Amino acid sequence: MPASVPARGLGRGDEQTASRAVAARSGVTVLIAEDEELMRSFASRVLAEAGYAVVVAGDGVEALELLRERLDVVDLVLTDLDMPGMTGRELLQRVRELAPGLPVLLMSGYTSDGVDAEIAAAAPAAFIAKPFASGALTARVAELLASAGA
Repeated sequence: MPASVPARGLGRGDEQTASRAVAARSGVTVLIAEDEELMRSFASRVLAEAGYAVVVAGDGVEALELLRERLDVVDLVLTDLDMPGMTGRELLQRVRELAPGLPVLLMSGYTSDGVDAEIAAAAPAAFIAKPFASGALTARVAELLASAGA
């Protein structure tokens, strides 16, 4: 997995811009559903360092339970497509039933072939291919939240 690389050589204005960006994300909660511990830890750390509150689940069933308990605070769901038990596709379907406008970011080590139509039908939703760099994840999350008006 690519590691988060700290920014170097930030000037005073850059530091203030970065501080404002993190402050804008405070209060935004991302629910992560990922069965692989390494990927779950990486995504959690990256998003937390970017200023997001993070709730983690080891599979789709746990994620759905957590979403039901915290529906009023979860702003985005980040889920792996291929998990045992309840897959990311099934979780996406359940999220749409529970909270139709909640943004969902699907991730997979496989290509997005066949997923694009599902994403289009389940908007607001998007796809990110694994492995990804920390900056790619935070950018994708920010884009999806912005497009959903969150």
